[in-house]
Amino acid sequence: MEKEGLKRSLALLEERGVTLDCIVTDRHPQIQKFLREANITQHYDVWHMEKGLYKKLVKISQDKECVKLKKWLRSIKNHIYWTAAMSTSGPERVAKWSSILNHVQDIHSHEDPVSPSVCICNTLLGTRANGTPAFCRLEKVLTNKRVLKDVGKLSPHYQTSSLESFHSVILRFAPKNVVFPFLGMFCRLYLAALHFNENTGRPQATSSTDYVDNLLDLIFHKVFQDPAPYVKEVLKISIPADLSANYEKPDKQEVIDRYVWRFNEGQGYVKRQALYACNTCSPKGGEAAGVCLACSYKCHEGHDLFELYTKRNFRCDCGNRKFTELQCKLHPDKDEVNTLNKYSHNFFGVYCTCSRPYPDPDDQVEDEMIQCVVCEDWLHGRHLGRVVPDCVELQEMICELCMNKNDFLWTYADLLAVSGAAAQVKEETGGESNTDARDKPQVDDVIEPGSKRSREEAESSCRLKELPRIGQTRLRAGAVFWPSGWRSKLCSCTTCQERLSQANLSFLLDECDTVLAYERKGKNSEQTQPGHDPLMSALDNLNRVQQLEIIHGYNDMKTELKDFLQTFAAEGKVVTPEDIRQFFEQQQSRKRRRVDDGSFYCA
Repeated sequence: MEKEGLKRSLALLEERGVTLDCIVTDRHPQIQKFLREANITQHYDVWHMEKGLYKKLVKISQDKECVKLKKWLRSIKNHIYWTAAMSTSGPERVAKWSSILNHVQDIHSHEDPVSPSVCICNTLLGTRANGTPAFCRLEKVLTNKRVLKDVGKLSPHYQTSSLESFHSVILRFAPKNVVFPFLGMFCRLYLAALHFNENTGRPQATSSTDYVDNLLDLIFHKVFQDPAPYVKEVLKISIPADLSANYEKPDKQEVIDRYVWRFNEGQGYVKRQALYACNTCSPKGGEAAGVCLACSYKCHEGHDLFELYTKRNFRCDCGNRKFTELQCKLHPDKDEVNTLNKYSHNFFGVYCTCSRPYPDPDDQVEDEMIQCVVCEDWLHGRHLGRVVPDCVELQEMICELCMNKNDFLWTYADLLAVSGAAAQVKEETGGESNTDARDKPQVDDVIEPGSKRSREEAESSCRLKELPRIGQTRLRAGAVFWPSGWRSKLCSCTTCQERLSQANLSFLLDECDTVLAYERKGKNSEQTQPGHDPLMSALDNLNRVQQLEIIHGYNDMKTELKDFLQTFAAEGKVVTPEDIRQFFEQQQSRKRRRVDDGSFYCA
């Protein structure tokens, strides 16, 4: 959306005869590529870059060995603004930015001739800071390749602060969690622009502003008295077609058939598939049962469904013995019970160790849900017993309960897992703790038999037995996060394969078992099929919370519209356009009441 908005804005400026010298934006990758291909000079907004770096440094300063960094946070923030404002070229910005590493060591002469030769700052890390964990981690963040490249493109003059302020004003007139028709949004944007332009640069108001009084006079004394001329002007506004109008709506039956082929071919135990639990057919207190995506459309349309996301090695229960009054419309001949299926409290609509529903109407805390790759339960981030790391979407998580059930996984975690606040590494031969990544033995040097050798060639030695000799242990508490590719580093000797098989964890040796691999395969499959709908791809790009909100909103509206029309069918009345208009006006008024009550929150 950011890229499309920029393209339309640039087209409008070009149409109005405006020539661009440069443009200041945030560091959005698609925007970077688009402007580079269009040969438009791009600068980065300082505030956006400072905010990203500040978050990383705050997180580092929370570690025991990096507490001193807290004293430097404000100075580093000021330094990036000074770097942008006092430099005339990209290389000069990079040189001045890099000089901060000398400042923290009380070194005030710089090898780079572009940097200033005299400094007026005080040392805070100490004259012997070089080589300490705090300095090494600070250096790693500040001299990151991408950071240095982006520092060279910082805007020396114009920033996006005014635009950010205007966006905050727009949100007051047009909240994100409310959908407005085109004319409604158009008018609200005009009001936001009027309000912003009228108040920019003025001193703090002590009384009602004149422009508000003028607007109210116009509305009450002119518009309300004779609305016809104003309505005529509004109707002249050209309303563009919906974005979805450019695409042909796919046939529902074809979509269902495609998902049947994708997830349930052969009706066996599917390696990984999207599942739902039907609260209408198997309510709490009965037997747990799961249905596939195709059956949720075909056999359970209009039912109260719980989304379970994906489960491994599961066979659809729809129409078997657990559903006494329902026969599967897609595959009527079903076994009475699927003995290899595994069930949990998720199948009754509750998740995490707190056994609460999602979304939880009684929980006002915004928190992400993360799935354990072993038990496949979803847990709140605050109930994991450790801090959730960055880029969690590219990692896998095993909850503390599953780690304790399979004690040997803690041995792997000593070297393979992502470090975190609840995972301090200690030297067994000494008393000091050290979380510095440079002092940590490389996993590949210790347990990898060779980058080009296969698992079979490593059968002669057990990697798991080699790990305890390294002399490092991890605090065995809290959930454990594993980086991408960690499964390939697990030992696959005969003994370890038997151990994993007995614990029902053989899937850990399969790198195609991951949810990321499943999603990648699904996207590739849909894109290669004829009649691929770009709108479905747009829905896939939304996060899980946004997808759920759209699905729940659609289902609620469909149910209410169905009930509304049934009253006309029962009385034999004809539905008129006025009836439909009245229905949607009632929906809109309910939405406004919900917004006013504060029950909706911006995603």
